[in-house]
Parts: sequence; structure tokens; C-alpha cells
Amino acid sequence: MGEIGSDLGMRLFLRAMKTSFAPIGLTRLARLEALGERIGYSDLVVADGTLNTHFDLTD
Repeated sequence: MGEIGSDLGMRLFLRAMKTSFAPIGLTRLARLEALGERIGYSDLVVADGTLNTHFDLTD
């Protein structure tokens, strides 16, 4: 049940970030990609080009 919960939570979080177009920095993007990798996501689940990433944000 723990893996299902973390998978669902991550997918809901990513959907909220993508639909609200909330800005995130590249450091935070790398952390989200690392979390996705631990859950077993492919690279395209997190970084599919729809996240609002900025080079100048500090995390």
C-alpha cells in the first residue's frame, strides 16, 4: 500500500504543478526526477516538457 500511495501522491502533485503552471527551478526539477526514478517512473513522466521551469529561480 505504501508504494501505491507514493505513486498516486506524486502523480497528483505533478498534475497540479503542470496544470497550474507553477514555476520551479532546475534544482527542484532534478529532485522531482530523482523521486520519480525511485518510484520507477520513466524520464518522461516528470520532465515531459510541461513543467514551468526557470533557470533563475533559487530553491
